[in-house]
Amino acid sequence: MKYKYTKKDALRLGWDGLDIYAYSAKSDFERASAGVFEVSKRHGKVKSMASDRIYFVLEGAGRFEIAGESIDVEPTDVIIVPCGTEYDFLGK
Repeated sequence: MKYKYTKKDALRLGWDGLDIYAYSAKSDFERASAGVFEVSKRHGKVKSMASDRIYFVLEGAGRFEIAGESIDVEPTDVIIVPCGTEYDFLGK
């Protein structure tokens, strides 16, 4: 089993305004994954049906929109989005 993951080995995904580095995959852990999201525009509305999502803000600031509620975030904030809940993120 693999325990350490690095950015240089991560799978790079994303689109204009969103760079995603997927550190782990379902083949590593069935109910968990880790990644880094670098947002310069808008994340885009999504809804995870596989698991809850936990976001730890490392730098910058922005706003999550979760189930119709706007939540401003800054470094060291943690956001938890329950499975099946639609959400979006907009960087400032």
